[in-house]
Amino acid sequence: MRMRFRCALSSSSKEEEEERSLFAQTVKRFGFWSVKDHGAPPDSVLFGEEELCAIVDEDDVVVDFVPRTKTVRERLRGRGSYVLVTSRRSECERKDYYYEKDDQKQLDEATMKAYLDFERRFVPKKKTFDREGFDYYDDDDASLVLETEEARARLEERAREMEEEMKSATSLGNLALFSTRRSVRKDVWPGMYDVCTSGVQTARDFVKWENHGQTYFDPYAQCAIREIEEELGISGVKLSICARAPAEKSKRLQPIRKFAYSDKYMNIFGHCYKLELDAATEKKMAFLDGEVQEGSGEWLPLRLNDDKEELAKFMESVVPVGALCCASFLELMAKLNSGDCTDFTNADWIESWTSPKWEDRTVI
Repeated sequence: MRMRFRCALSSSSKEEEEERSLFAQTVKRFGFWSVKDHGAPPDSVLFGEEELCAIVDEDDVVVDFVPRTKTVRERLRGRGSYVLVTSRRSECERKDYYYEKDDQKQLDEATMKAYLDFERRFVPKKKTFDREGFDYYDDDDASLVLETEEARARLEERAREMEEEMKSATSLGNLALFSTRRSVRKDVWPGMYDVCTSGVQTARDFVKWENHGQTYFDPYAQCAIREIEEELGISGVKLSICARAPAEKSKRLQPIRKFAYSDKYMNIFGHCYKLELDAATEKKMAFLDGEVQEGSGEWLPLRLNDDKEELAKFMESVVPVGALCCASFLELMAKLNSGDCTDFTNADWIESWTSPKWEDRTVI
């Protein structure tokens, strides 16, 4: 009887290993698992005893899915998504950060176009239209090509949104960043303060369900959206890039940068986003999964003109990868505020922010 039980376990384990291998090979080839093309993913991959984390090579290509405990223990290189959750709050306003109306900086057309082209670099070039006929990249020119009225309208809408966001971010001085204290049960930086809602990519983030409804599937964004819902209880978040399906203004995920990073806990390719909440959405926030200490949430003022020493002290008090994301966001805002679009047309800078190399990673 015991021998039969052992044989059954061995057979089940072998079958699960084969399913995991098939899932990994499919993701490696196509970038994700499409339910429409490949059917439902194996239950053992999505609902096994232990969560499976994506493991990538030095080119950020998925090579395997490994149990979380092994990923942490061996510091295997993976992927993570990091979201800076912000809000406009009256208690953060300071009169000395207001510009006179006549001095308020405007984003000129060249800067706007350069930034939007930079933002679009987070979407890989495509050789054909998506089924919905939205925008794509030309094979010989990385500039955005718009073939439909709807695509052009979305680009114009995104430009207007960006102008509003940048004016607000660089002029009003009432931007606040949501900070929490991590649970002592977390594998990475337990008990420390953090300014990002974050998580590593798991097998679930690579499954494109039939009702996905977006023209481009991005596991980084899927991971960010999942973590926002699990940690903060906010659903319905979508990417803000113009080719995406429409979303409520307060639930648009803005890409900031990609980066490569190492510290004593992890080796990771990360993607930083910003999500700005309105008052109604903010009230719905709830710590659901126990990864954040209840009652630890705090809104912190965040301004371009803050004292550098004070800002540096703040950065040292939070999880290092969160500090990196915060510094990146401030750098991006400063570039837009300056009105100098040089970096947004600089190939080396664009590549470092959208396609980082492992050899150039930040090491803490």
